[in-house]
Amino acid sequence: MISAAFDSEKKKSSARQAFRAVAGLAAVTFLFAAAGVYWSFFDTPLPAVKFVLKNAPTVELISPRPPEKNVVQAPTGNAELIKEIEEHKKSVDAAAESLKQKVEAAPEPEDPAVVELHREQARQADEKIAQIAALAQERAEKERQKQELPAIVADHEKSAKEEFSAYAPPQEPVAKTPKAKPKFTLPVLKSPDLKTALTKPSAGYYLHESGERLPLPELVHTTLVESLPNFAAIKQKEAKGTLPLTAIQPLPSLRKDGLPVKAANGLTPSKAYAATVAEKPAVPYIAVLLSGLGRRSNVTESAVNSMPAAVSMSFSPYTPRLKEYVENARKAGHETLLDMPMQHGTFPETDPGPLGLVGGLPEHENHNRLHKVMGADVAYIGLAAQRNQNFSYYAAAEMKKFVEEIDVRGLIMIAGSDETDMPIFEKTIRPDVYIADNLYRAAIKARLEKVLKLARENGHAFVRIEAYPVTMVALIEFMKSLTPTEENPVPQAVFVPVSYLAQQTAEAKK
Repeated sequence: MISAAFDSEKKKSSARQAFRAVAGLAAVTFLFAAAGVYWSFFDTPLPAVKFVLKNAPTVELISPRPPEKNVVQAPTGNAELIKEIEEHKKSVDAAAESLKQKVEAAPEPEDPAVVELHREQARQADEKIAQIAALAQERAEKERQKQELPAIVADHEKSAKEEFSAYAPPQEPVAKTPKAKPKFTLPVLKSPDLKTALTKPSAGYYLHESGERLPLPELVHTTLVESLPNFAAIKQKEAKGTLPLTAIQPLPSLRKDGLPVKAANGLTPSKAYAATVAEKPAVPYIAVLLSGLGRRSNVTESAVNSMPAAVSMSFSPYTPRLKEYVENARKAGHETLLDMPMQHGTFPETDPGPLGLVGGLPEHENHNRLHKVMGADVAYIGLAAQRNQNFSYYAAAEMKKFVEEIDVRGLIMIAGSDETDMPIFEKTIRPDVYIADNLYRAAIKARLEKVLKLARENGHAFVRIEAYPVTMVALIEFMKSLTPTEENPVPQAVFVPVSYLAQQTAEAKK
């Protein structure tokens, strides 16, 4: 049986042969016709032309014109033959064009492999188009969610604040007198000598976000070396002139099931592990808490060995040398606390770690984390909340229970912010000034001067400071500036541990 491709090829070959035959016959006929016309043209005699010049005018002799020729008509037979040849040529051309169109219009057979390849390419193209459409839809959905996220976060924060206000203790309204916001401008260098202008101490100020008037950074005085703090003040190897606290290790009577508790006689950990004050200060007093110790060994050891004994210290529960650091601090006369990791931003971007309290976790999980921190086998008087924590907003009911448990166990709780407009739980101590940012010497000195001013106005003040070399140097210089001298035997203020401030605050509330 002959295939269709073979029949098609045979038809194309027959058409080509027929076309060639017709074209050859037309060419031969045309040649014979052209030869006959040529022969008849030259075989016909030319007509005789005579010119008569006798009667020709003179003007025509000067400007002769060619004589008029008599048009010789070609024989009628030759014209009909030419016309017939032209018509025959047209018919031959029409037949050739028709054959050409038929040949070109004949469909060529398609290879099955080629057809399948085309189908596969079309299928892959459809799949890519579908994938592109899906990616575009997914991207549009993410953009929509990204636009909706700020509104969702705002609603969640609003509901959390409402829940917090429901559990927070009522606060007495305080009448605030509106103060005119001062305008501060940066100093303008008018000196033509730029070097001289830069080496002079700056006297300009700028307005902090909290509204405080802080001096500009002291970057350059006379030389760069002179502008650096004296770090040698915090590099002492051993504590000198200090008396260890009575209790270095945790007392068995103040622990039950691995957690601190009140003793049967009413003794609490905050009193048993506190540093004693010999007599009540006759002048304003300042309590100092140095936080964030234990994360860097050099800073921790320098603080323990160089800070005055009146400075209380708070250690991170994540440090593997927690027991060693706390014991060394208590041997140097410092009362000790533990830092409480807490959510301080949007989780998980600001993850406080496996011991941190996180909003959204089950209450029993946060409760277990709190017990793990309180279960540290060290002597401490209380917990210090992580700086700028917002767990209290997102889990107000949980935090209220945790603060109550901390108080029942005889411990104190230190807040993680000094903002007065931030709500605070009952039996929680808020620092008057918290130095944790703007860590250049001029700003730190300005904040410490504010502490002294508050102590003079209120009789007491509480400053919490994050442990960094520059903050420790500024604190040591500030405390030395208030030391009594022969010229000024009565100091402007004295320093006391945090436990004394907590005791006086509790008595004042009673």
